[in-house]
Parts: sequence; structure tokens; C-alpha cells
Amino acid sequence: MVRPISFVAIDDANESDEGGGGNRHDMIADEQALPVQDKIEREELGQLVAQKIQELPDIQRRVLAMYYHENMRLAEIAAVFNLSESRICQIHSRAIIGLRVQIETARNR
Repeated sequence: MVRPISFVAIDDANESDEGGGGNRHDMIADEQALPVQDKIEREELGQLVAQKIQELPDIQRRVLAMYYHENMRLAEIAAVFNLSESRICQIHSRAIIGLRVQIETARNR
């Protein structure tokens, strides 16, 4: 069986709305939009990460800031602190591992 194809504008008023003023476009789900619960969880996670970063020792906090916010390479950070690049790498790794542990612990409560 062959059925005719008809095109409708999604911005035209929806006939079944009984004066609701909506259009078909409003009825189509936005697959790019995050559900509200996911947005809230992301915001809470961001706040938790920021809080845990503030609790890090000063040098770990400063290394993370230089690496992630100032986009400095480990060699450049090492020069600032007058330490070896491998020591800065250790400090960075210890900070990241510590943050992961604290965040996982907080999430499982």
C-alpha cells in the first residue's frame, strides 16, 4: 500500500492544542539537552571538585592551577618552583589521585 506524503511546518500552531498556543516544534524532544537531574549532579560535582581542590596542599593546588588554568607545561612549572620536571609530575599525579579518591568517597556516601 502506498500512502501520500505530506509536509507540515513544525512552527505552525498545533491543531490539537485547543487554543494552547503551542506548536509542533515544542513537542519534539531536544536530544542534546541534559535532563535536569544530570545538570544538578554536574553542578554538585563541580562544587565538590572546587571544594576538594581548596583543601589540597598549597603546592599541589598551585601546580594544578598552572597546568590547567594557565596551560603551562610541566617543564615551565618546574622552573617556577625550581624543582625537576619529574618532581612536578609526581606532585600533579598525587593531587589528581587524591582528588579522585576524595570525590569517589564523597559520591558513595
